[in-house]
Amino acid sequence: MCHIVKSNHRRALLISGSALAINAVLTGAIFLVPEKAHACTTVNSGTTTINNSADSCLTWTGGNISITGTGTILGAETGITSSGNDGSISNSGYINGDYMAGIFNNGGTITTISNNLGGTIVGGSSSNAIQNNSGTIGTIINSGIIGYGPTGGAAGIGNLGVINTIINNATGTITSGATGIYNGNIIGVINNYGFIRGYGGISQQADLNALNNYAGGTILGSGATGIYNSGSIGTITNSGTISGVTFGIYNQATISTISNTNGGLITGTTGIKNIATIGSLSNSGTISGSAYAVYSTGAGATIQSAISNSGTIAGNINVNQGLTITGGSSGGYGTLAGYNGSIGTITTNNNNLTFDSHAYQLLDDNINVGSSDTVFNNGALRVNATHSITGNYSQGSGGLLVIGVTDTSHYGQLIVSGSAAMTNAEVFIAATSGSLASNETFTIVQAATAGTSYTGVSASATGFTASSSSII
Repeated sequence: MCHIVKSNHRRALLISGSALAINAVLTGAIFLVPEKAHACTTVNSGTTTINNSADSCLTWTGGNISITGTGTILGAETGITSSGNDGSISNSGYINGDYMAGIFNNGGTITTISNNLGGTIVGGSSSNAIQNNSGTIGTIINSGIIGYGPTGGAAGIGNLGVINTIINNATGTITSGATGIYNGNIIGVINNYGFIRGYGGISQQADLNALNNYAGGTILGSGATGIYNSGSIGTITNSGTISGVTFGIYNQATISTISNTNGGLITGTTGIKNIATIGSLSNSGTISGSAYAVYSTGAGATIQSAISNSGTIAGNINVNQGLTITGGSSGGYGTLAGYNGSIGTITTNNNNLTFDSHAYQLLDDNINVGSSDTVFNNGALRVNATHSITGNYSQGSGGLLVIGVTDTSHYGQLIVSGSAAMTNAEVFIAATSGSLASNETFTIVQAATAGTSYTGVSASATGFTASSSSII
């Protein structure tokens, strides 16, 4: 029997027993406090094999435990409690803590927990399947199911100690009604090839060195956030799917690197929300959001390096800083677009936006830098339709503006509310479909008169001799 105590703190935390607070987006914390100890079978040496149903829990102080496919542990409170220098658990059967954790490490050292294909580890309906309360776990390897399911349990894996490595294989599911994985102290690395799910997928509130979500892997926040961080994360590398109903990734503290690689998807109502510090953000997959693809605003919110984009950022981008965009190549432009085929907006809240000399970007967004700030094009910027710039536009001899043309009524154009400084700038006319024809005319930039210069602009088109003229 356990007491359930609710708190009004915004951030849920577990301390007593094996309970765990859910996710920072939830308002209640749940604490489970055991009323009394239950007699358990002691395991202290050798290898103990469980190959049938066992109503007793296990108190584990040494040796190894093996649960076969026909083996079952049903603890009245916890299934297995570790408090010593223990070896490894290999589970192909069923481990259940009826009220508390399936596996509860209370200050012990566990070398490996292997939950094999067909194996299941669950806790009570309001607790964790695996709870590392204050000890050390070397490696958790999951090819089966860890967690109560999508409608119950606090966390699939809850950590207040040290876990060196979590590996969730392609057949593995780590799931709970609250959060798939909760970290309140130290986790070295999470490698996910399978499915991690909860109301919040991963709630990271302390130190996590690296999170790798590989191709085929999914981290899902079915009611809130895919990955929530209020601590410190070294790197997030994604080649699979990170998805949340509200946010794909929500950062309230520090993430050194987010790398969304080829084939990777980060998505939510807002793909990435940042109110603190992201060191670098690179994308060669897709970052999308119906409200925002990237939202980084508020006091102290910063993305320290240029956003490198050789993939697609689909949705509005809103940052409260001077922003630099880089990435792409002459053979493969990065795409900046709206969500689901719409036209998006890049907003810098009265700060400059720079496309650096290594940027090759297809712009299908409008841009708002504020009336006194400037969009600097030092790279290659392609527009296939009419887009507005609220602010000024500057392109020198190192920049290239590529105008995509479907026909004389449908082509790329920049409408600039302020000035356009394009002295010695280069413009290239490219057919998006069909081919160009002689004597076609395109108005490519319209800007306010004051401060505007088109002196020395050169235009070219493959197979044609192009010329430019200006009306100011």
